[in-house]
Amino acid sequence: DKQSVKPKTKKKQLEKKLTQLFRERSNIERRWRDVQSSYSSILKAITQNANNVGHFLRRDQILKIRAEYELWCPFCESMAPFSSLSSSGGSPTKQDHNSNHPNQQQNNNRVDMKSLSESTLFAKRKLQFQTLGFLPAILTTSSLLSQSSTKRGHASPQAVLQALSSAMQTVHARELRPMRDFYILRESVRKWVEEIVLTKCIPLKVFPVGTTVEVFGSSANGFGSPNSDLDMCLQLPHVPPNANGSAGISMSKEDGRAAMSRLATELQNAKMANVDTNRLTARIPVIMFNFPLNRANDTDNDEHKPDSDGSSKPNFLQCDISLQNPLAVINTKLLRTYAHLSPKIQVLASIIKKWAKARKINDPSHHTLSSYGYTLMLLHFLLQHKDVILVPNLQYLNPNWKPGMEYQEVATKSGSNGRGGRPQMNMHHPTEPNVITNVYFYYPKDEATMRGLQQMVKSSTTVASTTAAAAGHANNHNNRIHPSSFPTPPAKQIHEESMERSLSVLLASFFRYYAMEFDYKKHVISLHCREGHVEKEQKAELDGWKCGSNQSNQNAPPGLSIEDPFETFYDVAHVIKTNSFHMIRKEFSLAYTKIVHACSPPPSPPNASPAASNSEKSIDEDNPLYYNTAKGVVDGFDLIQLICEPPAAPPVSPLVKRKPRSNSFAVNKDEDQ
Repeated sequence: DKQSVKPKTKKKQLEKKLTQLFRERSNIERRWRDVQSSYSSILKAITQNANNVGHFLRRDQILKIRAEYELWCPFCESMAPFSSLSSSGGSPTKQDHNSNHPNQQQNNNRVDMKSLSESTLFAKRKLQFQTLGFLPAILTTSSLLSQSSTKRGHASPQAVLQALSSAMQTVHARELRPMRDFYILRESVRKWVEEIVLTKCIPLKVFPVGTTVEVFGSSANGFGSPNSDLDMCLQLPHVPPNANGSAGISMSKEDGRAAMSRLATELQNAKMANVDTNRLTARIPVIMFNFPLNRANDTDNDEHKPDSDGSSKPNFLQCDISLQNPLAVINTKLLRTYAHLSPKIQVLASIIKKWAKARKINDPSHHTLSSYGYTLMLLHFLLQHKDVILVPNLQYLNPNWKPGMEYQEVATKSGSNGRGGRPQMNMHHPTEPNVITNVYFYYPKDEATMRGLQQMVKSSTTVASTTAAAAGHANNHNNRIHPSSFPTPPAKQIHEESMERSLSVLLASFFRYYAMEFDYKKHVISLHCREGHVEKEQKAELDGWKCGSNQSNQNAPPGLSIEDPFETFYDVAHVIKTNSFHMIRKEFSLAYTKIVHACSPPPSPPNASPAASNSEKSIDEDNPLYYNTAKGVVDGFDLIQLICEPPAAPPVSPLVKRKPRSNSFAVNKDEDQ
């Protein structure tokens, strides 16, 4: 027995040492990435200030520094290894020592620097392919739109993007938008729960008189899908502030948990399935349950039954009900107002959610981002779009604004955090004592005001009638204006519709913005960004967020931080770990690369490198995108399918070709689906 115990003890000791070694290795790799990142920042500063630095450095030294900066890849967070840089540098590799003529030496330097630039580019592309598995496209959307057809028989990028826009509208209308029955069902469930509260709980003084049931979240904010869960909350009657400064709360935490426990019992008595009370001790108590869709006919508890076509269809609607969550209701109204400003916003959000779910980066339980987080990222992108008003910032829109007036925001104080001059509508936080939250946003109180807001951001005829029909069911059910009835917005308020603001270009720009343009180390994704980005250091000072600059801390936050619109101290992306952040950013780059390659197929693979032999194979031949997006000409639906295809397992061979796609972008083919 003693002899058998010793090997087990040694095994545990070895496992402990290995775990410690892996942690140390991870810390060393992270510190090494930080060193390279800091070094690249220095190289970037020198490169961007070449005129001033020219007084201290020679031209060949500046060119060498510029070439060295080209080795930095922000996606890989690493410098590409290139051993010949120091040896070649700004000095010629082949120099005529018998000639001392300065012009000849200058010409030799130019030739060598060109060769050096090509070599560094190859080294960088090799690093990207080995780390990411593809070569990211860096072409801007404006440059893409300015191109013509690059291959014989292939349509122009403009035609590809127009087909993608049409396909996005159709997919949204057919698959992703909630139908009228969606809202009718959820409203009936809300009334049923409210009836239990009124008849079973209030008479026993479990909840105070005046308690109502409100719907919030994806079932009411205009960004839901046909399979969205139903989120409800019990709104208690408002009471004046007490001595502790709390208002709107008419029961203590202990009483609230006891009342929610009694409600759970009533739900069980009403034969609700899977009533879960594990979250009653949370900051906001929550009850989860399944509402049977066919209560009268169901005799078993199977959550899925075969439909008429043989497919499995859920027989339950997943619901949860929380206690006193007024900020969630206000947040839902804000998002719903944004959603109904333009059909484009709903189409973009639905396609982005479809992509995120398919690529498995839409699950907070696995340390990726929630659908709410992606919605905030989309709104931030639309608010930050350059040179054109895509959506008004409702949290800064002048409260005195009326239809027909020019777009006007309340001026913020200079040097403030971007929220200094914002209109005030304060309320006490329901769970945080002594915390006052500004819940102001411009909410249209009648149809005329909503029509005026919709005029401001009205899309022109580029958004086809299918989009208007897609939004029509939900809008009519909620007594909102049908998009097809909106008049054309005045030219002074918003630019006329153009290709730059089509659905496909906005989608591609969204992917590129978060893949290459947004500075995750310095900035926070926020809707309070009309005077520039919200700084992470500012959030650290105001709300105690971890800045992330101190990378020696093993628990340092990832690059992605998202500020909640009202609870500005709350980071929506707090669940994301460093590895998950890199994976999400890689997915942004991959989606954009697929769109670029579909619009402008890459040329045939060049030679491996300037110094490579003719028999040496280029890394471009191993790029899988050359076999699905670039080499196969696709239509808009195939492109959406390609962007949203599930992540594949590591291939056995990188040269395995996929089945070619249909050539629906042929120039002579006119097909309107």
